[in-house]
Amino acid sequence: DAVTWMNTNWLTIFKTTKDYQPNNYIRRDEAAKLFVKFAKIAEKDTYKKTAEECKFSDLNNAHADLKDIVVESCRLGIFQWANGKFMPRNSITNEQAVAVLVRILVGNQSETGLSYWSENYYNKANEMWMLSQVSMTDRKIAATRGNVGLVLATNSDDFSVSSVSTYEWESFSFQYPGDVIAWPRQDATYN
Repeated sequence: DAVTWMNTNWLTIFKTTKDYQPNNYIRRDEAAKLFVKFAKIAEKDTYKKTAEECKFSDLNNAHADLKDIVVESCRLGIFQWANGKFMPRNSITNEQAVAVLVRILVGNQSETGLSYWSENYYNKANEMWMLSQVSMTDRKIAATRGNVGLVLATNSDDFSVSSVSTYEWESFSFQYPGDVIAWPRQDATYN
């Protein structure tokens, strides 16, 4: 359903989960495309920076068709960079993806004086159930195409799931997807 939603909304050209390759990591320039298009769908497309403020010394390392998107992600204020480099070939990490999502939907969070610079982004995302359908708790690992796509689809206003299954066990029941929160939960123990 998430791939269908992304294809319908022009986030991806792929029409099937297999073609989308959800288990692969996603480059920063590729992620910029998804997040910029998502920002436009969410009507969060006001530029915060000028094109002059968004010049990168490594822009030629981006896929040719994504160079303008990389600059636009900067102009929207949703992607960060270091030392004038966007690092388009690098994989986007879970914490970077979560930060970008929160910047789009809620705005920038404080990144100083914390154990992790992304701590307030995770707090806000968890507070607003933005990560309820994915496991992105390991901040430093590369985000998968599947998790990025799913988190964008499930945080859009127009995403719906075509099939819902109900599971019951004694007096406990839940619907999937829908009622399931991120698994495993950090605050629970399992036997």
